[in-house]
Amino acid sequence: MVDALAIDDLIEFYKKEKPDYAYNHIPKDNLYPDGLGAEITSFKNLEFMYKNAKDKNHKEHCMSYITDNSDKFTIKTFNPKDKRLHHPELKFDIDTFEDYRYLAMKKVNIDTSAKELIEIFTKGNK
Repeated sequence: MVDALAIDDLIEFYKKEKPDYAYNHIPKDNLYPDGLGAEITSFKNLEFMYKNAKDKNHKEHCMSYITDNSDKFTIKTFNPKDKRLHHPELKFDIDTFEDYRYLAMKKVNIDTSAKELIEIFTKGNK
């Protein structure tokens, strides 16, 4: 469940901060729910990883090369601008059938916004 506004925020952040790699798709050092955002790097970094990555995992998941070699790259993240989206305890990634089932049990679709997802999954938990 990727949110277009979260992607826009990521691009804006990347252009402003100019890190080697920026992300907002996992709640690691930020308050984003898991699975709403994305990750971004330059084409130059992609070329570098293509030439230098030897590990099979780094070839399949290229950004893991950067995170596994964090001493060689500037990595940055940020919190959602809208504090109502500060829910790192929520997971919207679909990695397993259980993840799919968890989301399918609620009335969500590809066009459901991040704010709507938060409302749906926190309703009754306050």
